[in-house]
Amino acid sequence: WPIFMVNLYDVHRAGSWRATQRGVFFAAAAAGAVYLIVFFLQDGSIARRAILYFLAVTVVLTLVWRWIYIRVFTAPAFMRRVLVVGAGEGGKALLAASNLLDPRPFELVGLIDDNPEKQGLEIEGTPVRGSDGDLRGLAQQEGVTDIVVAIQGPISGEMFQALLDAQ
Repeated sequence: WPIFMVNLYDVHRAGSWRATQRGVFFAAAAAGAVYLIVFFLQDGSIARRAILYFLAVTVVLTLVWRWIYIRVFTAPAFMRRVLVVGAGEGGKALLAASNLLDPRPFELVGLIDDNPEKQGLEIEGTPVRGSDGDLRGLAQQEGVTDIVVAIQGPISGEMFQALLDAQ
């Protein structure tokens, strides 16, 4: 049974109810097929009801546990809070890639960029919330757990110092 469910331990699949249902029912079908092969190779000497009950109870308990996991552990209180530094091409690519994740394994707080022209803009649905001078305060105020640096070019000394201070 666990061998058939190994794909469900991927983080993205573990947080998806649809993937969980598909995986659990596939595992039950595969386990049932293995049982039938063994049953007919042994000339019907293996108990049928016990295996059927085992599969049914295992499917129900696994679905209940996964439903609880999805409801509790993918709630915002348990998610990592991420602040992205850099609203240029690297930041845009990172945000575009993260927008494709479903469910998203983190909560995106916003972007930081030292370009004054980008202040107040929304990039890929995420606001630019400040510059290097705002990094430490914003990280503390928003309870940021991770800072992702998405700067492709050279980092200014002020931004580098702000990153060190925000650790």
